[in-house]
Amino acid sequence: MLIDALKSRGLTYAVMVDDVQGHIHRESSKTRRVRRELRRKSAGSIVGTYASSADIVSWLNELAKTSSRVTLHSYGKSVEGRDMTLVKICNSTGTTKPIVFIEAGTHAREWIGHATALWIIDQLATSADADVARLLDAADWYIVPVANPDGYEYTHSTDRFWRKNRSKNNGSACRGVDLHRNWDSQWMKVGASGRPCDEIYAGPSAFSEPETKALRDVIVAAKANVKAYFALHSYSQAWLTSWGYTGQAPPDLDPLLDVAKKGADALMAVYGTHYDVGPGAVILYAASGCSNDWVKEKAAIKYSYSLELRDTGDYGFLLPSSQIEPTAIETWEGIKTAAKLILGIE
Repeated sequence: MLIDALKSRGLTYAVMVDDVQGHIHRESSKTRRVRRELRRKSAGSIVGTYASSADIVSWLNELAKTSSRVTLHSYGKSVEGRDMTLVKICNSTGTTKPIVFIEAGTHAREWIGHATALWIIDQLATSADADVARLLDAADWYIVPVANPDGYEYTHSTDRFWRKNRSKNNGSACRGVDLHRNWDSQWMKVGASGRPCDEIYAGPSAFSEPETKALRDVIVAAKANVKAYFALHSYSQAWLTSWGYTGQAPPDLDPLLDVAKKGADALMAVYGTHYDVGPGAVILYAASGCSNDWVKEKAAIKYSYSLELRDTGDYGFLLPSSQIEPTAIETWEGIKTAAKLILGIE
């Protein structure tokens, strides 16, 4: 037994989750029950649940029918041919506004990112809150809730801990590329692998994957108006600034940190959830080929961040569905605060 081996060597340890497989089974059963109930009612919101790709698509289509603020745009096809959806949320048409861009679901197993993005979409699409109205008056919101639809579906059907997309790799039986190492920002410099069987395999070349190429093209087309970019990941409870690949600071680190700290303070004020703030390479680990660094480095969008959501390892990627709502609420408070500062409306 592992625990006996640790004890025999005098090593200290802590049990974070007593029964990982049991936890997966309970959460999967809960997800299936919610899914059946929603289908039985032939309607209903998936907000606050760990929904499947199909249920997310159905809910977004229904939301676009019922909310005049929402339009859906297919921006490409995944490796396995699934549509990749960009959700645009605006309170008017025909007027050019600044854009706030949110990306989620790049890493398939980080379900809390998908669920939080859906929560934010719902708030922007349906809320009558004055804060939301001000944010929609000031900017259009572009949100990609599932940036890796094949990988996400695979976590529901086969392997809950799958991280990458589902590409077939030449010369290897191992599938998948880590999309958050596949961007052309110091690609393969650090924290990435050239071995297809590794979880951080960066692909045969930068932008080798249809998922990253298509999202890149969306950002390039909109970059003149994009004022803020938030990539949602988990876990660690950290608000990360550039750079992720080096400890050397960008020349504009001070304003980036100022916004990040105020955003994190607003997030932490909701439930007291502690977040670390700073460059990814300094407070987390060094990694290259990441979307948020490319957005800043190559698309020249100043305020680009990666948020590592709950928790710090008690559950990790298996964050219980009971924590979706508080995670989404506090994250939305942080993003709202940062967006207001960047847009100059507070």
